[in-house]
Amino acid sequence: MNNEEQYILNRCGKQNPFTVPEGYFDSLRTELMQRVEVKPKDVSLWKRWRGYVAAACMVGVVAGVATYIGFGSETTENKHVAVNVKTSNVDNLSEDEYADYTMLDNDDIYSLLANN
Repeated sequence: MNNEEQYILNRCGKQNPFTVPEGYFDSLRTELMQRVEVKPKDVSLWKRWRGYVAAACMVGVVAGVATYIGFGSETTENKHVAVNVKTSNVDNLSEDEYADYTMLDNDDIYSLLANN
């Protein structure tokens, strides 16, 4: 043994300082049950329905994302564009005149060239 343990044993001894009165745990349960009042629980409307509200929100989010993804997947190949072109004038136009004639801006031209 080291000096600290020997000092504690000399000072306190080997006797257990923690004791419980005789028969304490025999009657403890009945005494506690007599002191406790049992009341029915009042569960609020929010606590009853919050699981359903959360599930409905999740279904809404999933449906919204699915709808957004569904509309975002359209490509220009699926779109039909009607073009009215006079063949006699088209052959004589330069690229700039053709762009002015069809009223396309640069973004439209870039997107058409990227798709071809």
